[in-house]
Amino acid sequence: YRLLYGTTSGAYTVVAPAGSGTTATVNGLAANGVYYFVVQAVDSAGRISTASNEFRSAIRSTNPAVTIDFQGLTPNVTTPQ
Repeated sequence: YRLLYGTTSGAYTVVAPAGSGTTATVNGLAANGVYYFVVQAVDSAGRISTASNEFRSAIRSTNPAVTIDFQGLTPNVTTPQ
């Protein structure tokens, strides 16, 4: 998987590899900020799927991090053909 996110809906400024597990934690987010995330599957040949549905997280902590469970997104993530 790879995780794309940013502070504007539909505009993802960070692309981060998320490994092969079903969760990822994103650290270093700005407190009191709003972030938008999508997940894409990546196969062994490096082909990238379409993105999952976008989801939003409002960060309220002074030590902000978001943990994302990809299992809830599985129906929206398609494996590349």
